[in-house]
Amino acid sequence: MTTEINFIKKQPNKKLFLMLSTGVFLLVACCVLTVLLFQKNSVEKEISASETYLTELEIKIAEQQQDTAGTREMEQLLNEIQGIKGEAMPVIPLFHVVYGLFGNAEQLVSYENVSANSFVVTASYPSMDDVAKFIAEVSDLAYVSEVQLTSVITMEENYEAVLTVQLQEEILMEELGTHEEGIK
Repeated sequence: MTTEINFIKKQPNKKLFLMLSTGVFLLVACCVLTVLLFQKNSVEKEISASETYLTELEIKIAEQQQDTAGTREMEQLLNEIQGIKGEAMPVIPLFHVVYGLFGNAEQLVSYENVSANSFVVTASYPSMDDVAKFIAEVSDLAYVSEVQLTSVITMEENYEAVLTVQLQEEILMEELGTHEEGIK
């Protein structure tokens, strides 16, 4: 009887590694899918609860509007709204005044109310003298306390200037009134 000795190194079982890798991958994928489904269900429950709560609030509001006590609350709210409108800055009339200072309507690039007492205007001017004239015209308005030339950029044949204008609220309210007067 002859004994056979194998000197060749035994190859690792590639099929076993592949099967283990596939199993681990499937296990991880199942865990991820389970977590995603759980999150989806919880979000759907939250949305459903929010919709139910919103419906309940709408019903309560409708009942309050029919109730006589609700009318007193509505009157208070209307009075508060009128008070707020009376204290609010007249944005539209102010815009019309600033817009009227431009010689050409196409000069105005942007207009933004930054706060209750300031706004920013970006406009295109043919020359720096026109920028200076516009600053002087805005400075002459009674309710303007300060005009700052924030930046100037040369754009082909024109200059694009950004101006920050500070206002005096009391004088502005006296001169231009409230929102309702400017909306007409």
